[in-house]
Amino acid sequence: MTGIVPEWFVPKSQAESDAPAKFLCKPLTGKGAMQVEAAAMSEGGMYLDKSIMLAWSLGVTDWEGVEDHEGQPLKFAKDKIELLPMRILEEVGIHIIKSSRLSADQAKN
Repeated sequence: MTGIVPEWFVPKSQAESDAPAKFLCKPLTGKGAMQVEAAAMSEGGMYLDKSIMLAWSLGVTDWEGVEDHEGQPLKFAKDKIELLPMRILEEVGIHIIKSSRLSADQAKN
């Protein structure tokens, strides 16, 4: 991700699928990034459930290819995030957090 433009992300765990789930992720704002980092600090400096779910809440704006337990398409809604498998939650949450950090060149400017 660059700047504030959302981009589609396919988790590695979905890459081999014929119809992978993909998630529209936007970088965290400065305030959002601080909130996620504060949550991680409260979790012992690690990205665990609170910080990852906060990254999801702030960073995911849509998804495609997500199905419910009956194999039916699941329309994106923030209250449906908790229905996703842990592996997906971790991969996408960490992707949002990492993508929101400034590169060394960006930090210099």
